Amino acid sequence: HRDLHSFPTRRSSDLIFGPGDPYCVPTIHRCIAKGETPFIIGDAVNLYDFSYITNVADAHVLAVRNLLGPKTAAGEAFFITNGEPVPFRDFCLAVWANFGHVPKYQVRIPVAVAWIVGLVAEWVTWLFGGQSTLSRGSVQDYTQTAYADIRKAKDILKYSARVGLDEGVKMSCNVGAVSFAQRRCADKAPGFAPPAGPRSQGQVDLCGHVFRPQTRSRCCCSVVS
Repeated sequence: HRDLHSFPTRRSSDLIFGPGDPYCVPTIHRCIAKGETPFIIGDAVNLYDFSYITNVADAHVLAVRNLLGPKTAAGEAFFITNGEPVPFRDFCLAVWANFGHVPKYQVRIPVAVAWIVGLVAEWVTWLFGGQSTLSRGSVQDYTQTAYADIRKAKDILKYSARVGLDEGVKMSCNVGAVSFAQRRCADKAPGFAPPAGPRSQGQVDLCGHVFRPQTRSRCCCSVVS
């Protein structure tokens, strides 16, 4: 249609998070099982912008309203984030804390050393297959500064993040905990003993399974009231 106006928004899909997101929170969560949470590459003060998924959706709705109205957003590009840049390490710590994990110690690795180890890991995986957590790309991702100025979106679209970073992390991890527990439960062999603690008829495990003593059902997940 000749009267159709459009606008592009800019955000990194890797840094969009929310309940059920397949990359951001799950990737950070996997560091717990791998024992990688104590390791810090560089000075860990590089700032990152993250975007809670409903805030990104809100920005698109605001843009559509603008295009149907004053059209001041037509042809403009906007950065959409939560507008709360934080050190990448701090975001990871917040995610881990919501899963009940706090690193017991810290090991600082110089960027140059991590880059060399990443290069070696790339060659090893290329020769023998498999997948390595550390690579030159992951070192760059971990240590780079990546945040944007969203004042233009605020001025023209009247955008503001309705869900703050702390609230968004908490909601994402609450849903993630159930999802990860369901996955662990499905992977466990039948008869895997549940954690110690009283369980009563009708209580629901974290994975969503109902405990029924008469069937002697067993689940690997913790119990929630």
